[in-house]
Amino acid sequence: MELSASAPPTSNYATRLAIKADRLFLWLAVLQSAGSLVLAWSQGQWTTFLAVTLPSLLLMAWQVHANPGTRLTRITNALVLMALVAATIQQAHGLVEMHFGVFVILALLLYYRDWLPVVVAAGAIAVHHLAFYWLQSRGMPVQAFTVGSGFGIVLLHAGYVIVETAFVCVMAIQLRRQVDALDHEADALAELADTLATGATLPPAIMQQTFRSGSLAQALVRMSVQVEERIAQQQQLLLENRRIRLALDASAMAVAIVDGQGAAIYRNQSFQQLSTHVDADVLETALADAVQLGHATGTSRTRALAALQLQENITPVHDHDGSSLGVVVEWQDRTQDLMLEEQLATVIAQATRGELGARLHGHANGGTLGQLADGVNRFLAITDDSLQDMRQMLGAMSRGDLSQRIDRPCEGVFEQMKRDANATADELARIIAQIRSSSSAINHAAGHILTRNDALEQQVQRQSATLGHTAAQMQAVLGTMQQHTAQAADADKLTAAASEAARSGGDTMQQAMGTMQQMEQASRRIQDIISVIDGLAFQTNILALNAAVEAARAGDEGRGFAVVASEVRALALRSSTAASQIKTLIGESVTHMQAGVQQVRHAGEGMQHIVATIGQVSSTLSKIAIASQQEAGSIAQVHHTLNNVDTDMRDGVTRMQDASAAARAMGDHAAQLEDAVSTFVADAFDDCAKRAA
Repeated sequence: MELSASAPPTSNYATRLAIKADRLFLWLAVLQSAGSLVLAWSQGQWTTFLAVTLPSLLLMAWQVHANPGTRLTRITNALVLMALVAATIQQAHGLVEMHFGVFVILALLLYYRDWLPVVVAAGAIAVHHLAFYWLQSRGMPVQAFTVGSGFGIVLLHAGYVIVETAFVCVMAIQLRRQVDALDHEADALAELADTLATGATLPPAIMQQTFRSGSLAQALVRMSVQVEERIAQQQQLLLENRRIRLALDASAMAVAIVDGQGAAIYRNQSFQQLSTHVDADVLETALADAVQLGHATGTSRTRALAALQLQENITPVHDHDGSSLGVVVEWQDRTQDLMLEEQLATVIAQATRGELGARLHGHANGGTLGQLADGVNRFLAITDDSLQDMRQMLGAMSRGDLSQRIDRPCEGVFEQMKRDANATADELARIIAQIRSSSSAINHAAGHILTRNDALEQQVQRQSATLGHTAAQMQAVLGTMQQHTAQAADADKLTAAASEAARSGGDTMQQAMGTMQQMEQASRRIQDIISVIDGLAFQTNILALNAAVEAARAGDEGRGFAVVASEVRALALRSSTAASQIKTLIGESVTHMQAGVQQVRHAGEGMQHIVATIGQVSSTLSKIAIASQQEAGSIAQVHHTLNNVDTDMRDGVTRMQDASAAARAMGDHAAQLEDAVSTFVADAFDDCAKRAA
């Protein structure tokens, strides 16, 4: 738990009260210490006085001096006071009457208006009673109660302490709330309230203090600020009203303010001056009529009052809730202004018809319309003078006289018009000079162009004839090239056919070579078979010999078998002879077939060479055919180009003829232009041309 001045929240007023209580309780501690001193003197209890009373008093004095008004000081003081009560109980040998000091101290601590010191003091004395009762019952040299007191006395004392502590804490909390609600001394707050009641503001010392939010002191400070602001607003409102009144008095418009009951509460000086021109009764009647007319929604109209023409504006004034507060009536004398407006309308109408001689009169009274009339008169005069100068200059130019200029000094757009008109005349003179010079040059150039066009026309006609002859020759060459191209294409086709036939013959030769090789391989296999047959015949002969030998050994019994063996031997000899002959024939056939294969191979290679040669010839003929086609196309393009050139030459001849006609027409126009320019005055023209140059 934090034991500082910030818990519970305190203010300057609460701190001041706590400091006063600290000092008061310090004096109470001094009185208790004096009583303890008396008991120590009379009872001889100096140990308790020196060990408890005197150190506690010194601790309390130091705490009050070092940290006045803090919560820690309040708790310290509560503990010290209870310690002093415990010391006197010890010195009085547990006398019951000395226990009354506990209840007195708990009640007096209410002056702090803080529940925590009360609770701390009650807890401390409760611990003292219980601890010392236990020690006393164990025979220790301490006394909290009289000898023979039971635990019931302890509980009885504890009950009284608890009840008193609870009630004192509740009262302390209520008192703290009252202090926080005031946050300042009550008598001082009463004086501040009296000060505000008189309309004055609070002293700066009070205004600069910070009070608890929601306290009476803060409310009085806030009220003082609001009163000061309201007074400032009223003063500002009075100043604004004074300015408005002075402004209305200085206004040239007659202004009257009428309240809700129809009474005129204000008339400015211009309104009062109307009484010199209008009877007072008539003026009041007109005012009442205006109030009646514009009381609801307001209106604006022009009305006659005696000899005056007035512009009347009636404005109703309403409160925030819509209730009527009165009417503001404004009268403006527009007699002279209306007369001037009629003249202005007449002058403007004449000016729109080109009559700039009319002027505005009778506006010596000044004012906005008077200044407007002066400006209109000056504008009409300047415009009339500028238009007269412009008319004279344009008239002279219409007669061919370019020497006329505007020399009158002007301003603004009229000065710009003057410079533009003079520059136009100078530029026109320069242009006419150039026209006269150029028309002569054009006439001469047209004749020269006509002569050159005639010569060029003859030359172009000759070139056109030459191009026609060349085109005919190119047409013949084109026909020849087309025939050559067709023949080359035919040769290319024949060569392609021959190449295809040679390629087919080469393929046939390749097939024949394959067949001959297969026959050669078959002959070799036949030789192998015959060799096998020859071997079989040899073995059969050996077997027949063996059979004959065996038959001879057998005698007559083997004679038949010998005959068979003889026949088998004869058959084997004939088979061997036949096989040898077949082998010889097949060997010769193989030799001949190898020679044939070699010849066929040579023939195939020759055929391949022929195919390759025919392919090269075909490729060359194809290139020749393509080149012939390209040359034919180029010749056709050249022929087409020559035809286009011939057409262009013919068109050129036509254009030259047109140009000759245009040159003749240009010469005629140049002559007409010289005649037209000759109408201007020569001397004036020369002067203008020199200035332009």
